[in-house]
Amino acid sequence: MECKVCGKENEAGATVCADCGSPLEEEIIEETTVETPDSSWYYVSSGQSVGPYTEAEMQGFLASRTINRNTYVWKNGMPDWKRLEDTELAVYLQPESSYTQAQSSTSGQYSAGGNTYNTYNTYNNYGGGLVPRSVKERGLLTSVLLSFVTCSIYQWYWIYSMAKDVNDLAAAQDKPRGCDPMVALLMSIISCGLYSIYFFWKEGRVLASLDYPNYKPSNDTTVMALLAVFTPLISSVILQSDINDIVRYGE
Repeated sequence: MECKVCGKENEAGATVCADCGSPLEEEIIEETTVETPDSSWYYVSSGQSVGPYTEAEMQGFLASRTINRNTYVWKNGMPDWKRLEDTELAVYLQPESSYTQAQSSTSGQYSAGGNTYNTYNTYNNYGGGLVPRSVKERGLLTSVLLSFVTCSIYQWYWIYSMAKDVNDLAAAQDKPRGCDPMVALLMSIISCGLYSIYFFWKEGRVLASLDYPNYKPSNDTTVMALLAVFTPLISSVILQSDINDIVRYGE
């Protein structure tokens, strides 16, 4: 033990310095505990892990229906991803209604906290149902008339809107998306309508892959692609009709 007065190194346990007689003070080393922030929760959204969030933030996501009881969550210390209802966050769940949320069986791989886990995706609940609030019914006759009156300018906007709706519907079930709305708009203009053949084929496949508890969208992929060669406007009517049916019966 070193004397703070003369600097002499004394034997361990000595109370006074053997050289100058000054009292020796034992250095007290305080242990400090590093507190781990409460921002440790992750959840799965659209096939990706999102976070970290605090427990209070996760409670807020439940209240706003950003996540639900079937959402997969993970935090440090958990061996694998679990449904929220199987974790300590279940105390924040509201009583389950008679409507049971559907769950997809598409498997995925997610990373969080430096680890990678295999899990399953779930439908995202948009306002209590499986159809996003952003997707609305659109009048078929009105859309056709506007396309004629505006010399097809409105039809380009229509294609953009349908592409966005299909992507929102696919995202709600964590399914592969269709064409990018802006790309669909620009390519439809640049290609003088040739791109629409691929567009309707792609969007038809996406809608056909969706599934709802009481409704299964029809598969009009081939019909829309063939009609797009001669009359893309009719293909637009068919695709919009399929979207309208999902809005009506997909909840």
